[in-house]
This record gives sequence, C-alpha cells and structure tokens, in this order.
Amino acid sequence: REWINHPGAACMVPILPDGQLALIRQYRYPIQQEMIELPAGKLDPGESPEDCAIRELEEEIGYKTGKLTYLTHIHPAIGFASEKMWLYLAEDLEKTGDNTDHDEFVELMPTAIANAVSMVWNRKITDVKTIIGILWLDKLRQAGKV
Repeated sequence: REWINHPGAACMVPILPDGQLALIRQYRYPIQQEMIELPAGKLDPGESPEDCAIRELEEEIGYKTGKLTYLTHIHPAIGFASEKMWLYLAEDLEKTGDNTDHDEFVELMPTAIANAVSMVWNRKITDVKTIIGILWLDKLRQAGKV
C-alpha cells in the first residue's frame, strides 16, 4: 500500500484585533477551485508545531500573535498520509505587514465568528482542518472563553 510520509503541520484559528476570525481564500490545484480555509502550513525540518504556527501566521496573513493556545491535534488523512496537524488559537494579533509568502496567492477574509460557523453548516467551507478549527472556536465562544 502506498502512503505519504508527512512532516506534520500547524493550523491557526486567528482572532483579529476587531474580534473577527481571519479566514483565507486560496486556489487549491488538486481540486481545481478556490477554498476558504484557516491559515496553516507544513513544519520545516526541526521546527516545533508552535514555531511553525507563528511563522505561518505571519507568512500567510501578515500578523504575529501575542498569545498562542493549543486546541487539539488531528490526523487529516489517515488512509494515505502520516500527517499530524496541531491546531492553535491565535489571539492578541499585531499587524506586521502584508503576507510574505510570495509563492502563495492568499486573500485575507475577516469573518464574524457566527458567519464562519454558518459557512460550515451551509457547506461553503469543506476543508476538514477549517471545519474542526471553527467548531472548536464556536465551542469556546459559547463558553465565554473567546
């Protein structure tokens, strides 16, 4: 059986200074369409998931975080990849500039948390890491923790 040995990844659930969720829109070649997602990226060799989250947040949306909180980890493709992805809540964001990852065309989509949850249930968001991150955020919001 063929499978992919993946180095792991980090996914961020970033809360912008105005309280909105920072979603991104980007074109995904394997499925030939634009997707609405949370910022995420692959771990570099020797990099911790936390450091990856901090780096990817700045590369993809141009913000640094003052508070990074571990939410959970997932195995998004257990049938064909060894990937483990760590999800973090990123708060106390500070703008550092435009996204610096020039190999990617990423559009920032500030979105009210309630609207993001609706986008999950209306099937406008179908990316698994994003669905899980948004539902974790909604749980925290309902508990008054965000």
